[in-house]
Amino acid sequence: MALGIQTVAAGGARSQRSESSPGPAPRSPPQEEPIGAHIVFCWLALVLPRVAENRTGETSLNLGDELQRLPLVTLATDQRTVTRRSLLTPGRQAILPRLDLPQASLLYDFLPRAS
Repeated sequence: MALGIQTVAAGGARSQRSESSPGPAPRSPPQEEPIGAHIVFCWLALVLPRVAENRTGETSLNLGDELQRLPLVTLATDQRTVTRRSLLTPGRQAILPRLDLPQASLLYDFLPRAS
């Protein structure tokens, strides 16, 4: 009889624990719009380098090395601040027209100095 009481007591304790614990939070169903946007973004990430390769005749690695960064320098004097880009390398000068991209302006942000 003691064994039966012990089993019932243990079972009661288990049921009390399971009722009081909240368990995992319910998950909302996935939304279609973010999933679709992610698919389009991934597709573009695969297609755009291929378009650039076909238009330029270069590999995506060469294009990445050539177009990686275009340094900007900010010069400040007592009267104004000017931001200037570096000159384009011959490789960049050859790639941009083949991609139908204009050259960026040489000078940016002619700002008078705040007093």
